[in-house]
Amino acid sequence: MNQPRSTYYLLIIALGLTSSCDQPQIDFPKRALAVEGTYQADTYYNKTGVGDFYPIQGQTMTLKLTAVTDDSVRVEIQATANGDYSPGSNRVYEKLLVNQEIDATIVNKKQVNCITYSIDLPAIVGQPSTAGLLRKRCKTGGIDYYFTAPVSQAEAHVEFR
Repeated sequence: MNQPRSTYYLLIIALGLTSSCDQPQIDFPKRALAVEGTYQADTYYNKTGVGDFYPIQGQTMTLKLTAVTDDSVRVEIQATANGDYSPGSNRVYEKLLVNQEIDATIVNKKQVNCITYSIDLPAIVGQPSTAGLLRKRCKTGGIDYYFTAPVSQAEAHVEFR
């Protein structure tokens, strides 16, 4: 077989293989709409896992996520200074990307798939707490807020519902 003819046949085979691969498309929810809402602080955990329920010392926190685009949100955290139980002040982030991850686990010999979302919070110059992270848990629908506590400088974790 000559070279041009064999190349032609290989090209035909390759086109045939790729054109017959019709995989169903997976439509994921719009990331920003999946996390949009107003949440109230429920539980505070310090780095050792010890928790307290809000309100703590008569104060609580509110988290508001508003869709800006399909994949970004405006983040508002209303949190007055409350020792290590809050980031120390209100926070506003105008447009942050919502990351999406597939969480696949095995439960009772069945695969359970769900989507988790996370938002990286950059540090704000002049604020008492450093950068943080928001993560929406797929199984409970709550949002976890991780930040550095302003007094102890230890990792803190607040569950919002």
